[in-house]
Amino acid sequence: MTTPVFIAGVSMTALGKRPADTVKSLTAEAVRDALADAGAQVSDIEAAWFSNTRQPMLEGQNTVRGQIALRPLGLTGIPVVNVENACASGSTALHQAIQWLRAGAGDIALIVGAEKMVWPDRPERVAAAFMGGTDIHDREGVLAYIAAMGGEAPGEGRSLFMDLYAAQARAHMARFGTTQEDFARLAAKNHTVAALNPKSQYRTPMTVEQVMADKPIVLPFTRAMCAPVSDGAAAMVVCSAKGLARL
Repeated sequence: MTTPVFIAGVSMTALGKRPADTVKSLTAEAVRDALADAGAQVSDIEAAWFSNTRQPMLEGQNTVRGQIALRPLGLTGIPVVNVENACASGSTALHQAIQWLRAGAGDIALIVGAEKMVWPDRPERVAAAFMGGTDIHDREGVLAYIAAMGGEAPGEGRSLFMDLYAAQARAHMARFGTTQEDFARLAAKNHTVAALNPKSQYRTPMTVEQVMADKPIVLPFTRAMCAPVSDGAAAMVVCSAKGLARL
């Protein structure tokens, strides 16, 4: 029988352009709120997983990111695992923490995801950081992958990642008969739900028709279907049944 794991507390910061913040300050905000939501103290945390992708390239904190961000909060003397797995970094950190709890290594763990991605004064670094999400030793292979799915070759003023996502969307359309309106429905749903969250980056509900009529980016995507970069953090306290009884 699978050992149950419980979510004791969660939190997120407001997302958006936060020029005065750093990964460290965003982490502090999220962790304090998650601990409060769980009714936990810093001393209750037995291990932490810290997920982040862009800080080395954009802020220069190349190693021990979690240790540095969590130390001012008093989270020292415990295992801190740094996780980088691109857009899956946060979910990977959660998965690892759950396995740690199920292995019986401890009873209460903290998971943090934090990113500081808005740097208008560092466009070259931002561009290089995103390129680092592809095979930097085989750019031709990346372009061939995009072309094989029916995508357009990247050009001046274009985003390689939006071209990649659009190519994947076109491949899905060709295989399953998905339409541009289907993608627009997903975007409209997300915009509408975001309007209910005071911490969302954009809080304007949109209809399917409004999404379809927005500025074209690359077929089949309009601007309203594309995610922006953002600054923010989220945290979660997870525990075993024994840990839950302690909180």
